[in-house]
Amino acid sequence: MSPGVPFIGWHRRWPLYLAVLAVFALLPAGLRAETLVFRNDTNAPLVIQGACVVNGRLRHDQPIAMAPGATARIVLPGNKLITVYHAKLPNRILFQGTIQEGKEDLFFSMQPDPVIGKVKLEQMKPGAMPGMPGR
Repeated sequence: MSPGVPFIGWHRRWPLYLAVLAVFALLPAGLRAETLVFRNDTNAPLVIQGACVVNGRLRHDQPIAMAPGATARIVLPGNKLITVYHAKLPNRILFQGTIQEGKEDLFFSMQPDPVIGKVKLEQMKPGAMPGMPGR
């Protein structure tokens, strides 16, 4: 304690501590990226990988192996580049597309597209996906 500076106990500073805690508690909510949930509705094992731009560089997320019927979550900031490929033929891209940044979590079903022999993404409502909360 410095001479000439009155001591203020922690019990008098609790409003300040509470305000700082509230700022930190609310900060992540404003910076939160939406969650993308994908379900493999094909008969084949697939691999899905997300990517986004961070500081001007493309950042790839970990690839996620998905058995038929499995679900995967991707949480990345900003616009997301989604790539789906066959698990046994990793050089065969079955889907590649961009999902725009948003504030709502999104749910997708990966379905076979027999016309072009690839996979298409169909957006679903949260309650339509088993195991996912409805809104």
